[in-house]
Amino acid sequence: MGLKEVPKKFRKKNGSVDGKEDGSFKPIAYFSKNYTLAERNYATPEKELLSVVKSI
Repeated sequence: MGLKEVPKKFRKKNGSVDGKEDGSFKPIAYFSKNYTLAERNYATPEKELLSVVKSI
């Protein structure tokens, strides 16, 4: 996970947190992982919760 100083204006989008710096949004933090074969069978709510748990 990448992390730097968080500016006052920020947004969360597509698995990343973007902060506004110099007039444009740049990534502050991000997370990426492939699902295992078993995780691919999870329903959407379970996949979303798994993403939250894994990113912490």
